[in-house]
Amino acid sequence: MILTFQLAQVPNQSLSIQADGNSFDITIRETNGVMSADVSINNVIILSGSRIVAGFPIIPYRYLENGNFAITTLNGDLPYYTQFGITQNLIYASASDLEALRASA
Repeated sequence: MILTFQLAQVPNQSLSIQADGNSFDITIRETNGVMSADVSINNVIILSGSRIVAGFPIIPYRYLENGNFAITTLNGDLPYYTQFGITQNLIYASASDLEALRASA
């Protein structure tokens, strides 16, 4: 299951997302010209202050995944809040979708 979430055009925001039986709490912040993220899964902090890069998983390690998120952008632009909801969106891919994508690569 791949889901798309529209982010608000604000520099700091938090989202709570229920997907695949897990509760994801994500905080996205503007940090010196780049966007960074904190992620908790089922109330366990797994990531704090990690830089977000377009098209790459927000959770950088497979062993921490229970599904994963990425921000899509045009032309590989760096994610930045002024383009959220215009040319940039948050997507979620389930663990089974990630396995299928990796198997086909």
